[in-house]
Amino acid sequence: MERLVGSYNLVVRPSWSNTTVSITSTGDTRLPIQVPEKEGTYHVYLKAVVDGYNIEKDLLLHVMNVTVSLSVKPTVIRAGETRNISITVLTTPAINTTASAKLLGKKGILVLQKLKIINGQGVASIPAPSKPGNYTITVILPQYKINVSKTIKVIQIIYGMTLSINTTRTTPGSGVQANITITPAPKVPVNIVLMIRKAGGAWEVIKTSLVTKGRTSIVFKAPSQPGQYEIKASAPQLKAESNMVKLMVVKSSKAAPPKMLQVYAIIGIVAAAALAWSIRSIRR
Repeated sequence: MERLVGSYNLVVRPSWSNTTVSITSTGDTRLPIQVPEKEGTYHVYLKAVVDGYNIEKDLLLHVMNVTVSLSVKPTVIRAGETRNISITVLTTPAINTTASAKLLGKKGILVLQKLKIINGQGVASIPAPSKPGNYTITVILPQYKINVSKTIKVIQIIYGMTLSINTTRTTPGSGVQANITITPAPKVPVNIVLMIRKAGGAWEVIKTSLVTKGRTSIVFKAPSQPGQYEIKASAPQLKAESNMVKLMVVKSSKAAPPKMLQVYAIIGIVAAAALAWSIRSIRR
């Protein structure tokens, strides 16, 4: 009721009940009414008597059963791999309302996010937990006093990394290929960090690469200064680190000749031998 001058008498009579509520008030009035248990359209009759004048109103109340389904993906998560969890809410019949989505752990509410449901559908994304354990996602529709829940599980995977390079001896600035294998293969893109240091020195990042498979290759340039170096790879997201390999960088004159030059050298030796044999034959 809107605020009126003076006192008034208010009578409330719901059509689904034989109970009539009558009160006297001087201001705004709110009366709780028990909602019908069955679906249907009901009437709420209101009558206010103010200074001998009657003000009457007939309100319609629509009662319907609302069912809510909740879909959560993924429900099993590898710790550190998944960043977000997708939530889909569907209602029957299609309604428009506001809900809230909660991520619950051992310490209570970890994430609380509002969710709008339009024409019976609501979609949201919440941050995935990173620590192993069981968690619950609950969606609450306060207007309808409905809540639905799903359980998700975060598991810890111990990853292994192996590193190899296509050569252990090269010249300054030459290209070197690092081959990296992750087991088990990650299901989401993972950032690989390749590092190098001079024996006993500090680690420096050579390259980073975002990979989507269990195997990858990274090509980098050898250091400009000769010496012995150590190389390793890591995947911080997976808390994994590879074995360490050694690379010897030497001056051009000391480096092993490329395979193609070795072939040319062999061809040259064979040709010289053939020529000497031909000269001997002619002299005979």
